[in-house]
Amino acid sequence: MQKDKFTFSPGDRDALGYHFNRSGTIRILMLPDWQGCETSSAHRLASNYATQCDAEVILTDIYDIQHRPWSYEQADRMIKHSLDNPQETRKVLKNYYCELERYWQSSGPLFVVGFCFGGSLSFEFGRAELPCLGVVSVHGQPDTKKPILRVAKKPAFLMLHGAEDPFILNPAINRFMDEMRIANADWSLYYLGGARHSFTRDDIPSGNPYMGYSDKADTEAMLALKIMAERLLS
Repeated sequence: MQKDKFTFSPGDRDALGYHFNRSGTIRILMLPDWQGCETSSAHRLASNYATQCDAEVILTDIYDIQHRPWSYEQADRMIKHSLDNPQETRKVLKNYYCELERYWQSSGPLFVVGFCFGGSLSFEFGRAELPCLGVVSVHGQPDTKKPILRVAKKPAFLMLHGAEDPFILNPAINRFMDEMRIANADWSLYYLGGARHSFTRDDIPSGNPYMGYSDKADTEAMLALKIMAERLLS
């Protein structure tokens, strides 16, 4: 599959992206975890989702090219700022959406899929009511400091959560469910049995009691998006 690296300028930053260019039924904007869009794990996921979900994929993150984090401590400041300021984050995501429009090769419906921090951003994309058919959070923080009170017919929200994840706690999940009910949204929540945090990261060393790869959960998450897309497109 052809993979092209590119830079673009959404708003006040210069950003990095990778275009997994294949003709497909759908388009996927993929937002990775805190390590951003240059990891082998993120590229594996983008390639797999492109192939298995019949999709054209753009993989990117919300870091400035000149200020990419080299440690979790550095990334955590960006994560906290983004989650503490949802309205600002939604404006950033709108800039990304508008700037990336010229990079797509196909015109299929757009889905936004994020992992961990990217999953939280995916849901903020949906809350911003940007044009997309569905938003998916994979082991991401699902709630927000500014819940929506209504949602347009689109997008649908899909949360994929590892049942043994010690970081995404029940109060946050309950707040997300309450928000979706109040907004009368199209939403689904899947608990994936036996899965810990970061269950899509195949490069995490074994033996970590809090996070680790699960081939079962990774596969089920991808299939859940495929099923969601088929339902919404039928």
